[in-house]
Amino acid sequence: MSMEKSELNPGSGSGSDDVTRKITAILADLLEIDARGIQPGTKLEEDLGADSLLYLELFEELKDEFDLDIDMNSIQRYAAKHQVATVGEIAKMVRRYQTEGQAMLGEVKSEPAG
Repeated sequence: MSMEKSELNPGSGSGSDDVTRKITAILADLLEIDARGIQPGTKLEEDLGADSLLYLELFEELKDEFDLDIDMNSIQRYAAKHQVATVGEIAKMVRRYQTEGQAMLGEVKSEPAG
């Protein structure tokens, strides 16, 4: 990813934190839009037109940026179960993983792939 931090400087609006800023910057880079237009309440599908490819790219970037050891199927099930739809909800999910690790996925884990 060729993100230039100076170009992707999301506003420091209320409730903004480092995790949210990084997610905002990743989304702005992937969508090639101004990060200032992305807020914690921005809905990925409705507001940004996210499709399955964007979700794949986003979660790969999140895994790299935040050193998340999560397989795509588990994160998709978690996101669906908890109705993760906004930038803020993605940030909350990342922070929860940083606190709880794999334990947060226990409720949605499927049988291991053979």
